[in-house]
Amino acid sequence: DSKRLVTGGSDGTAKVWEIGPQFQEQWSLSAQETSSGLVGVAFSPDGTRVMAGDAGITAVKVWDLGPTGNAEWANLPAAGRPAAEFMPDGRGVVTTSSQGADFETGRALTIWDLQTGRDLRTIGPATDFLRFLAFDVSPDGESIALGGKSVKDFGGASAVRAWDASTGEEIYRIGHRLDVNEVAYSPDGEYLATASYDGTAKIVDRSGRLIQVLGETSGPSFGEFNFSDVAFSFDGRRVATAQELYGQRF
Repeated sequence: DSKRLVTGGSDGTAKVWEIGPQFQEQWSLSAQETSSGLVGVAFSPDGTRVMAGDAGITAVKVWDLGPTGNAEWANLPAAGRPAAEFMPDGRGVVTTSSQGADFETGRALTIWDLQTGRDLRTIGPATDFLRFLAFDVSPDGESIALGGKSVKDFGGASAVRAWDASTGEEIYRIGHRLDVNEVAYSPDGEYLATASYDGTAKIVDRSGRLIQVLGETSGPSFGEFNFSDVAFSFDGRRVATAQELYGQRF
């Protein structure tokens, strides 16, 4: 509702501020045992909890902002970046996890119940090579998409994959010539957008059927603009991409 702002600092403290005529600090949430500081913060969809990830990319903490406030709700392991995302209902968190000795191909996603602290389901690791660089949860919480690379040196035919969050079954795969740096669901969950280092963004529907390819797909300018991010507008009618031109981000 834009009434609060959360910040995370290198001192290992997350602060929640009330937005008004003047900013007023409401809570100071300590995670100072994460000596590397905080690298990311987020509100739960209903605004009742705050999540923070440490810069060492090893843990995610969740605090309750209810009537008692300042109460640590969960301390969850996270193995690498991307670290974590709230489930749409705010009652669960998805974190990266490591399954086995091979960090590159042994990474998976774990869905945690914040009420009990139990892991509800682990998705992955893939049976073939997959190093994922991004993931997103659909707005209805029914599916999770991952983007990365399925061949050691570049994207590959299955660089993007979507799973059913309740069963862990794979739904579809999407190919890109180079690594996929970001995936994003539309607000209604009907479409998924991908952003690839090859300078293209693909839009697919719930079944994985290709709807549109944005960017240069061939020719002398192919690969000149390397897409590093993608997002839908709030009404779902537009897609924005962030580009890298010779190592500079725009």
